[in-house]
Formats: sequence, structure tokens, C-alpha cells
Amino acid sequence: MNTLEDFFSPPFILINMGKQYRTLEQFEEIADNCLNGNWDDAAQNCVEYGFFTNDLKKFNEKQQMFDDLYDIAELAEMAQKLRK
Repeated sequence: MNTLEDFFSPPFILINMGKQYRTLEQFEEIADNCLNGNWDDAAQNCVEYGFFTNDLKKFNEKQQMFDDLYDIAELAEMAQKLRK
């Protein structure tokens, strides 16, 4: 039996008008951009793909691409500034 947590745990994919949001591949692209020093691109990807802090944290719990939660917080803050 699936729990509510199972339903909302990655990899969950939102589909809107044929475009997928919050996929593992998108998370990996965001993380790779950060690891390569392209933080502005990663923040823009977060906005484009619909990633928020909790999404990044949950994907990272499974993939371990960010060593420090501070990096996730910084990235989420950069993305939030772009959303305004």
C-alpha cells in the first residue's frame, strides 16, 4: 500500500501541457550546473523546471549530489529572486 509520502517522494513528475517538471534528469542538470560553477544557470533551471527548496532537498536525499544543505538553500534563494 502506498502512503502519501510515497506519492510525493522523488522521483515524482508533474506534467503540464506535455512538458515534464521535477524529473531526476532535471535535478541532475541543476546539480551539474552548480558543481561546474554555473549557479545562475542552475537557478534559472530551478525556475523553469519548477524546483523549490523541498524538491531539491528530497532529490538530494536520494542522489547525494550536494554535500552541503547550505548550497541547496543558496540555490533556492537565487531561484526565488528570479521568480519575483
